[in-house]
Amino acid sequence: MVALTLHPAARRKLMAKLPHDEAHDIALRPLGGGGAATMIATAGEQSYIEAVLEDLKQPDWRAAILSRQGLRRGAGDGVLELAQPVHRRFHMALFEAYCRTPGSPRLDPRKIAGMGLVLRRQLGESIGSGRLKIGAGHDLRDAVEQEGFEGWMNDGPTRRGWLRIAAPDLDPDPTAQNRRRALSAARSIETMIAVRKGERRLVEQVLPLFVAPPEVCEAMGRTVLYGLIPVASPDLSDAPPPPPDYANLAEAGEMRRHLSAYLKARPGLELPRAGERLDPAWRPLQAPPPLDASDGEPLTDNADGRLYSFGIFLQQLMIELGAFEPGGPAEELMRLLGQIDLPTARNGYGETTASVNAADFVRAAAPILIGGEPNDGGVHMPLEWPAVGDDVGPRLTDAALACLASRFSQLAPKTPKFHGDSQRYAIRGFLRVRMDPACPARLVWSNYSEPFRILPWWHSEGPAARIALPSLGKLKGMKPNVAFELPPEIANLVAGDPKKLSDGEGSTGGIDIFWLCSFSLPAITLCAFIVLSIFLGLLNLIFGWMAWIKICIPIPRPK
Repeated sequence: MVALTLHPAARRKLMAKLPHDEAHDIALRPLGGGGAATMIATAGEQSYIEAVLEDLKQPDWRAAILSRQGLRRGAGDGVLELAQPVHRRFHMALFEAYCRTPGSPRLDPRKIAGMGLVLRRQLGESIGSGRLKIGAGHDLRDAVEQEGFEGWMNDGPTRRGWLRIAAPDLDPDPTAQNRRRALSAARSIETMIAVRKGERRLVEQVLPLFVAPPEVCEAMGRTVLYGLIPVASPDLSDAPPPPPDYANLAEAGEMRRHLSAYLKARPGLELPRAGERLDPAWRPLQAPPPLDASDGEPLTDNADGRLYSFGIFLQQLMIELGAFEPGGPAEELMRLLGQIDLPTARNGYGETTASVNAADFVRAAAPILIGGEPNDGGVHMPLEWPAVGDDVGPRLTDAALACLASRFSQLAPKTPKFHGDSQRYAIRGFLRVRMDPACPARLVWSNYSEPFRILPWWHSEGPAARIALPSLGKLKGMKPNVAFELPPEIANLVAGDPKKLSDGEGSTGGIDIFWLCSFSLPAITLCAFIVLSIFLGLLNLIFGWMAWIKICIPIPRPK
């Protein structure tokens, strides 16, 4: 007898006529059926996963897990705060999967075709802005979805950073093979065309979920799932951070006040050392004079005050604003400065006989007075800076603020994934459940966890690190174990007279050879500790911080 194989189309027609198992809903909820505040457990053990799973095997597992939940909340707003691994604290999401039928039987793990965890950043400020009062059964899903979330998105190898989740209930991984609906022929062709064109799709980062070991699930009579919650990451967004709108910031007034008076409307002013040849030895920023309390500008009733004020102006142009670089807002700023004529010579009647526009002058003066370059071009200080009226002054200020935004785009580093101590996050788990081999997997989401913040790395959470310093009697035993390669300039500088070096008279001249200097790393640590102790005592006069940043207690002599 020969077995016949049905054509797929004939098989689908036959399957449609056969009776199916009674359909029922699958649910994914926090372990124990509690609310949003019961989804996250914290462990401080070194083998933290094994410690939590061991708790779940106990008859009183609810009490054990409860002791790991909500361990730290903000003093002012009650928002959950999660520590980083550097604090020796680790966080797990705990779920259970069950069927929505009488008795809530556990879901057969063999029916899980895929699962995962998403960590999303909350938009808006309202959720958690007041003290949270979250009890069992409390559901934050509707509230948080009104605010919306951002997901950490990838575009192939490119990290696109945090982008708004437009459809939070869709499958977060469009490349997954197990879809909510089977791929049609048209969709398959569309996918192949996109691949041939090199097109990519944004994919939200999905974190793994795991089914607890069988002995844990059997002991509890539940299908338990767990996942680790990342609160630290080396990932950086490849998308540049948007530049601030400096002109419309809440502190825009302070930003304008910060800019030099030469970038605003102002009366005419005699320039410092008028008519003299510029000399890098002037060092206009070396000894700042007292400031005028009314506007923060240096007092200009003396030559030193005017020189310092002019040096601040050149420093802002050269370094802060990048005004001498080609293109962008810098060209507009220099164009406006080019409309200001600075007199360089006058006749006996006080009439200007020679002048230079401000743009050309500052471009030549900044490398000399700020950069310390020699004045090979014979540049002289003009006689005065004429009055700048209300027609040009505000335009100069706006152009300078635009340069700040451009400079921000040039200098701002890539944004870390977890940037900002006040950002709030939430997690959410999902399952792909296949109830019938002939049907596509069904996507099942959990509700969101309660929002949480991530403690910064410098927060004093968790156990302290212990570093043993050598006793003075063992100093001779500390052999050099780290080497520094010194170029001639640095070697000559550090080999000079320490007194001259402390007086700012050190010299980089001398023998033109490289040096390899080896030191003991424990000795460097000991020196750093002694210097730290000295400076802590000095700075304690300002901050008064010694009572809480340094705690010394006697201990038994180490053996």
